[in-house]
Amino acid sequence: MSNSIESIVKNNNTDPKSILKEAFAANAKAEIQGSSTACILCHNNGILQSVNVGDSGFIIFRNDKLVYRSKTQLVEFNVPYQLGNSEGYDTPDSAGTMEITVVPKDVIVLETDGLFDNMFVSDIEDVF
Repeated sequence: MSNSIESIVKNNNTDPKSILKEAFAANAKAEIQGSSTACILCHNNGILQSVNVGDSGFIIFRNDKLVYRSKTQLVEFNVPYQLGNSEGYDTPDSAGTMEITVVPKDVIVLETDGLFDNMFVSDIEDVF
């Protein structure tokens, strides 16, 4: 994720898929090993753009109710897509993208699978 921040700051990049691709390329160049899911959001003038790989994601609440939940990408049950530099792992090309309109006072929660493994959406709604 530090490489994605660098892409945003150095290049004034606000396209989530481009940010993910640049960060992934920088990791490959540095020969960083391992794998990860990823979710990057960019907001501009009421439009929220996202790129998502695997079971990280986000949810949007409006007036204390769920209005959107990003789609999880699974190879099969309990096996999410994973970005990685080794053979068999996914690349940014497999990422899902989308745009959604948001309004003032919407609450956006970025999450990893740990949130939904331990809480129902109704439990999260109760926080508001």
